[in-house]
Amino acid sequence: MRRPKELIAVALLAAIRGSTTRQHIKRALALGASKREVVEALELSMHITGAPSLHYGLSEDAGVGMPGWRPRRSGAQTEER
Repeated sequence: MRRPKELIAVALLAAIRGSTTRQHIKRALALGASKREVVEALELSMHITGAPSLHYGLSEDAGVGMPGWRPRRSGAQTEER
């Protein structure tokens, strides 16, 4: 149950540009979240508070390392990285 809570924290912290976003991204990854799940949490924050929150979360990187990352189109298939 900790992994979903960390992903929620990532989305919320990115939305408010919280200073502990990076730590929660690292913790979510350590708890077994995939890079794709972290990016999906960041995408969720974008839908609520706009593109700057997604940009902020991705700029925190923290091991997500998504070179060439682009938001997926609705209904598009994504591959796990």
